[in-house]
Amino acid sequence: MALSIHCRGTSGFDTLPPELQHDIFVYLAGDKASLSSAILVSKVWYNCCIQMLWYQSKQSMLSKVLTFDRQQYHATMIHNFTLDRCIREEVSDRLEFQLLEEVLFCNCRSTDIQLRSLLQPGLHTLGFQDFELHANILDLVEMCCPKLQSLTISDCNTPKLDDSRFSKVLQSLKSLRRLHLESLPDIQEILGPRIDFPENLEELTLANLDAFDFRSAFDNSLRKCTKLRKVHLEETSLVNANMLIILSNYVSLEELYINEWLEEEAFEQYEERCSRRSPGSPCFQKLRKLSIIPSSGLVASLLSSVTGNLVDLRLAVVHTDQQIVCPALSHLPGIVHLELEFSDDTVFSAADLDHLSKLSKLESLRLGCMDAAAGWCDWLTDQQFEQLIAKLPQLRHLVFPPVGKVLTFVAVESLARSCPLLEKCELLWEHDLSTWHASEAPLFPNLETLHLGQAKDHEDNDVWGFGHDEACTYAQLLLDLAPRLKNFCVRYNRRPPGGKTGPRMRALDVHLDEEIDPELKKARTRRMCERYYARAR
Repeated sequence: MALSIHCRGTSGFDTLPPELQHDIFVYLAGDKASLSSAILVSKVWYNCCIQMLWYQSKQSMLSKVLTFDRQQYHATMIHNFTLDRCIREEVSDRLEFQLLEEVLFCNCRSTDIQLRSLLQPGLHTLGFQDFELHANILDLVEMCCPKLQSLTISDCNTPKLDDSRFSKVLQSLKSLRRLHLESLPDIQEILGPRIDFPENLEELTLANLDAFDFRSAFDNSLRKCTKLRKVHLEETSLVNANMLIILSNYVSLEELYINEWLEEEAFEQYEERCSRRSPGSPCFQKLRKLSIIPSSGLVASLLSSVTGNLVDLRLAVVHTDQQIVCPALSHLPGIVHLELEFSDDTVFSAADLDHLSKLSKLESLRLGCMDAAAGWCDWLTDQQFEQLIAKLPQLRHLVFPPVGKVLTFVAVESLARSCPLLEKCELLWEHDLSTWHASEAPLFPNLETLHLGQAKDHEDNDVWGFGHDEACTYAQLLLDLAPRLKNFCVRYNRRPPGGKTGPRMRALDVHLDEEIDPELKKARTRRMCERYYARAR
């Protein structure tokens, strides 16, 4: 149909209302390459995309703009800014960032004037990474950022910082909701003898801190933070029974990550104190995500104190009796994501798998050994594997560690029948692809990612990685079984040249289309060589 008189000479897109144009280009948000191309199409496209292009920017990007006026033009569009260069390459101190909401100082130095121009009253997120944090910087933060909600300090030096100055600044930031402290060698100078966290704090992350001397002060300060929703502790030496009791009383706590070794004594004290609680005051009432490295035999005491609201559980258990762990999971039927990692001496039993099969709402199941040695489950048969999988119909992501040669293609077929929603699958045992066969309908209609431990033929030769003659046939077979397959990886044992060291694990990414069409492989190799020689020149 011919265009009306009013629309002749203009493209259909240019005639759309501005709000519809914006809704279309929102799909390119964060894609700087596409946005950079889009602003060159027309004035309409430029007006739609230029602010999205500069919404999140770096100092290195802004310093490429040649004139001050043009730098100021783009600075007024920046909401998220990262300073990632040294002082000699900094942008002008006179620039004004009127819409700035987030700032990260990363491996750089800045003048007080530039700091003042960046620390806007509307700033809600501030971060310092690999930065020299002086007292005057804390003074500027306290004075200029009354609405600050998130503060991150990581890998920073704190020369000549007054004792307890940092705690005083934290108390002045009434809007602060998120605090992240990581890898601070001078933690005693930063926190001083008394830790005083803001009472309205909702998220707290402490990582790689030698804070053993602060246990008592930390516990006292933690009692005041009754609104905490998320706590992440990693290698801090702060975790003890008293701290666990304090956290278990918080009605608001939803996520707890403790990635450090917990002593058995701490769990014994925790278990004893939990037993004194009245039936009407359960522990961790709203906890939904839990990640923890517990001591060996006391996993059940912790899991039994968690309510049925838990949906995401990650456990790394070292030197444990497996019979204690899996039964403790069966009273948590609401778990959707489960990740269990065990030491190399762990041995599963049929009863353990039976307990796992009771978690019928599981969408993600990841089982792993710290040392993936075949033998942790070498009694497993295809039928037992099918009994486990048949009760997990909602599964979308499965990671199953090596089990030697005990499972066959029958187990793979049962997995496909029982879990039609499967999107990502890592079956890390050895597979004989000569026994795999296509079916009338795709075996895995939704599968996009597949990892195999080893891929062999009937003569026990590696199918990929050694120029196998039938690699093309096997690649086509996998595409027939999983037509939506995008990512395929084979992890195989390979002896390094010379054979002086033992076998090692390595991942081999296989481009299935290139296995089917050798010309595609040659073209990719040629492009890689061209890029290599271009960099060399």
